[in-house]
Amino acid sequence: MFCEGKYIKVSKNCKDALQKLRYRDRERFLWVDAIAINQQDNEEKSHQVAFMGKIYKSADRALIWLGEASSLRDPYFNLPLSDLFFDYVQHMAAEIRDCKDTKKDPKTSPLYTNLLAQGAALVSRQESSPLIQGFLEVVRRPWWERVWVVQEAALVKTATIFCGGRQIEHSDISDFWSVIRNDMSHNSGLTYSLLDGFKHHMDAVTLVRERIDTIGHAKALAKVLDKCRRLQSTDRRDRVYAMLGMFGDFQKDLPQPNYQSRSQGLFAEMTVKFLTLLDGLQILGNATNVNTTDDLPSWAVDFARRPKFHCAVIDHVYQTSPRDSLPCFKVCKDFKELKIAGRHIDRIKTLPKAPLEGYHNPYIPLKALLGYQQSCKVGQMLESYHTGEDPVDVLWRTMCWDVDGEYSCPASSSLRRPFENFRNSLLSGKSAEEIEPELLSDEAHDFNDICVHSMPLCITEKGFLGSVPWSAEEGDDIVVFSGGELPFVIRRREGEGEGEDGEGYRFIGSCYVHGIMHGEAVPQSFGEDMEWFCLR
Repeated sequence: MFCEGKYIKVSKNCKDALQKLRYRDRERFLWVDAIAINQQDNEEKSHQVAFMGKIYKSADRALIWLGEASSLRDPYFNLPLSDLFFDYVQHMAAEIRDCKDTKKDPKTSPLYTNLLAQGAALVSRQESSPLIQGFLEVVRRPWWERVWVVQEAALVKTATIFCGGRQIEHSDISDFWSVIRNDMSHNSGLTYSLLDGFKHHMDAVTLVRERIDTIGHAKALAKVLDKCRRLQSTDRRDRVYAMLGMFGDFQKDLPQPNYQSRSQGLFAEMTVKFLTLLDGLQILGNATNVNTTDDLPSWAVDFARRPKFHCAVIDHVYQTSPRDSLPCFKVCKDFKELKIAGRHIDRIKTLPKAPLEGYHNPYIPLKALLGYQQSCKVGQMLESYHTGEDPVDVLWRTMCWDVDGEYSCPASSSLRRPFENFRNSLLSGKSAEEIEPELLSDEAHDFNDICVHSMPLCITEKGFLGSVPWSAEEGDDIVVFSGGELPFVIRRREGEGEGEDGEGYRFIGSCYVHGIMHGEAVPQSFGEDMEWFCLR
């Protein structure tokens, strides 16, 4: 491309977009970040990135280029499959808006329910259709997985999406998203599982547009950063820097863009910021189930790495530490160590695991049932329980962290029947191919839909049943930190004995232990029993 007297290289996608979006008969002024900012100059990038939020906020419209139309065509209408879905989503969005205007439940929109039925058929029975193929052709385009484009959609007044010769408003997609993200139906859950990067992009956009005023800048940013761990960027640091411009003056209190710094220091500093800004040590839950690099402390969140396994992080449902306790921690200047106060509660005694593919994220039914089978076998080891509950109830409540599909805790006792069908299918001796449809059937799916698939079950030395990160091991310690809502698993680091600041530990992650989630393990203040744990 010829720009200001020189030729510069642009990607093929950028070239295609400019050729499609230009006017043939007059000039058109477009701002393209890949051209306007010298991507090879770290000093310029550090300076310009700080202004991108203001640029998008002042723009009249964002033009989003998804790429050329699908090569596959609908056999009935001879349309590219992407065109078929673009036409469909425009009519579906209009139908959804009409439902809202007339005070009807938008989940009853015929076009919406039809799309979900076809998505569910693909997941549960591998039955495809031109519409669902076109749907996936659009929502699985690489654009949705780019971390930098979140602010394009979140901050501009209006945005138009182009794919080949078709265009729709981003608001049409948002109307669809506003329904499916709040739809707890079985078909919705199955269709939702198909959405890959699209759902994380839309979640982040929605948080910025709708939730900052209700949950606050700090919590909204933490949630956006967590969603964007599933997205893509060439530079690891951009998982943080690409988000800052969306939070206005709040970003002044955060690390500023500096492409001379290393990502490990940035991520550790951001984790400490959130420890200070958020209550309940919530940010430590995002470090669960991540294989950190050698340079990143075990307690720091790797904002650039997609968690390989899903972890249940549920805010303000549990309170394992005394309600009047506050987070109590110290951080060394180089962000290598986090010294945190709490109490040792228990230790993992028995932790049999299925092959790790049984805990993989995203959820794949045929693989997940391996982990489910192993968890059911662990639960059957219980003959009685400390709380006096039936061991069967302890098992199913632990497998879903005692939260049901309506996010109620304790979970409704009506889940026991679908759990028993779920368990009986898993332990029936049938093949995985025979079991899978049974887990998705009307008799079992109410429990299957809420089961935490990526957390194996353990039995502790004191006889409690727990759901712990896949990376936990027998002999790991279970602790409650002051001010924490959840218990945590930590591991003593070999060769690091006790010092004046406590023993050295590796942080493994948050967990659920049935019978201690509501303050039973530490009913009063920590007092003199409080210990210091040095996490590295």
